[in-house]
Amino acid sequence: MSSREEQRFLKKLGQRLAVQRKAKAITQEDLAARTELNRNTIALIEGGKRGTTTPTLFRIAKAIDVSLEDIFKGL
Repeated sequence: MSSREEQRFLKKLGQRLAVQRKAKAITQEDLAARTELNRNTIALIEGGKRGTTTPTLFRIAKAIDVSLEDIFKGL
């Protein structure tokens, strides 16, 4: 995967997470508390500026009550 492709993927992934989080009326602060992550980390992931590990992505998905399949579908 090229650097540009990776950037586009991270941006889409972050946007998907933000949409799912907002649909559940969860703030970044609430999500940070639920996942034991820093709010800034959540913002960087949602902004596509930072990648994440599978376990962290699993924690985020669980905290916003969506499946990993739903997050990745169509990316």
